[in-house]
Amino acid sequence: MGEGSAGQSIDLDFTGSRVAIYHPKQGGGTTVECGIGLAGLSCADALQALDFYERIMAGSAFRLRLDGLDMAAGSFPAAGFDADDHEAFTRLRTTVEDLDVVQKHCRFRFPVPADVRIDERAFLRIGRLLVDGLCVASPFMTTFSMELSGQDSPFLRDLVASDGVSHRATVDYAVQFAGRELPIGPVVVFHPRVHVEHPELVLQALEEGHAEGHQLTLRPADNEEYRLYFPRPDDTTDLNTLTPTPLGIPAPRPRRPHSPDSPLST
Repeated sequence: MGEGSAGQSIDLDFTGSRVAIYHPKQGGGTTVECGIGLAGLSCADALQALDFYERIMAGSAFRLRLDGLDMAAGSFPAAGFDADDHEAFTRLRTTVEDLDVVQKHCRFRFPVPADVRIDERAFLRIGRLLVDGLCVASPFMTTFSMELSGQDSPFLRDLVASDGVSHRATVDYAVQFAGRELPIGPVVVFHPRVHVEHPELVLQALEEGHAEGHQLTLRPADNEEYRLYFPRPDDTTDLNTLTPTPLGIPAPRPRRPHSPDSPLST
């Protein structure tokens, strides 16, 4: 607490949040400043700080007690969030919630980072949706490549000549986030209709007997992305019935290496 010729102030520090209340002796009414800083907190503490911040910014009533004594009481003035403010806050909360869910799944805990790149946030969001049992189209998987053994076969010829076939594979999937690797588990990568890129080059390699080591690349039709699904034990889901769930965040875009998307504080 502080007091001067202009009035009184109360500065409050909580885990991940801070509040300053200024009460002038004359003139205008009480003003409040509030901020949060989530870097270095556990996900649980960060979510609690976000809840606290949201209540204050919404204009809730409060009572401050210290050592059993009432120090202050009143109502915080509503902050007047606009659409951009709400979007930024929702994006921040979603990022921490996603990290919390993925960490619990992986049984690997670490503090909330100071900032998050947009590609990392997309990786994290994909991991969250997979853990939730949903199908998701990955903007990071637009092709699937493999090396040919050199063995020719009617199946390979049909695949190269086809206008589109169903393709699926199982990979050990991990989320890349804040310099860490969070393993999700065996994930099915699939698409109902893929075609071979540059089929004429593959056919030429087969005809000339130089196909060994040649890279065959599959690409989903209509410039779509490969879809991911994390099956549980004894899961008999028909992949063709799954509809990809939107990420619900801005799509990854070209960026400078290590450029931050936004700091995890406000």
